[in-house]
Amino acid sequence: MVQKTYSELYKEAKKLYFSIGEVTSSALNEEIIFNRFGWRHIFQKSFHTRSTHDRIRRFKLLRDAREIIQYGYIGAFRENTQNGIRGRFWTLCLEKKGHKKLKVVVRQINDGQKHFFSIMD
Repeated sequence: MVQKTYSELYKEAKKLYFSIGEVTSSALNEEIIFNRFGWRHIFQKSFHTRSTHDRIRRFKLLRDAREIIQYGYIGAFRENTQNGIRGRFWTLCLEKKGHKKLKVVVRQINDGQKHFFSIMD
């Protein structure tokens, strides 16, 4: 089996990510959009670049993002305010056969639309 290059994985992940558009979350009873903020967070965390290994892992997990949002349950919630901006974060969890618990973080800034923010296993 031929291994894909980072560039190939990147292109596939980007095409998939931006083709999703929005997904209805049964747990949040709301549409979750996929925008540039979530895509950027795959590459950076707190202004630090993620390792290539971490990015590739997240690229591969994106295949499950829609299902996690649609059928996942709320595993955690947190809210914080910084410089007058309120951030709310929901962790949606789904246990899939053959996987550990998969998680998607949904973020909302102030009263804006909820959007995909992160994915992990």
